[in-house]
Amino acid sequence: FYGNTVFNNLVTGVFDVQSDTQMRGWDYGTHPFNNLGTFRKSAGAGTTTIGDYYYGGVALNNTGTVEVLTGTLTLDRGRGTSDGPFSVANGTVLRFLNGSGSTHHLYPGADVTGAGTVRFSGGTTNITSTYNITGSTIVDGGTVNFNGAATMADVSNVLAISAGTAN
Repeated sequence: FYGNTVFNNLVTGVFDVQSDTQMRGWDYGTHPFNNLGTFRKSAGAGTTTIGDYYYGGVALNNTGTVEVLTGTLTLDRGRGTSDGPFSVANGTVLRFLNGSGSTHHLYPGADVTGAGTVRFSGGTTNITSTYNITGSTIVDGGTVNFNGAATMADVSNVLAISAGTAN
């Protein structure tokens, strides 16, 4: 992403990431990736990152659906907002890195569900939607504010906090 770049995935669109890759800005700006349809990570056992701490942010603004079906999806320096749901499959990771002190807002409707792992590793994530993860929730940096209904059901690793703050 460079200049005044905006990417719109329309309501009927499916943006299917089939590799481990990085979407980033090259000019230290913040560029919106507006997902109105489905954003899916369906291939690659490694990490796909939206945004980049060093080069500029790509803000994921989600009113559609985000599906993590394989590997890790990292939202880094996104400063994004979400009104649409996130689904995290068993064995996968959704990571809110929010580098450089940025904030990601999950408003009502941006429900986070699934049997995978959700990591909060930097910046601030404000969740005012439903959070229902039966896998692991890891806070290893930054701040996560659970302002909606939060359920963590895996008795083997309900919530691990090694750094940062969970409210």
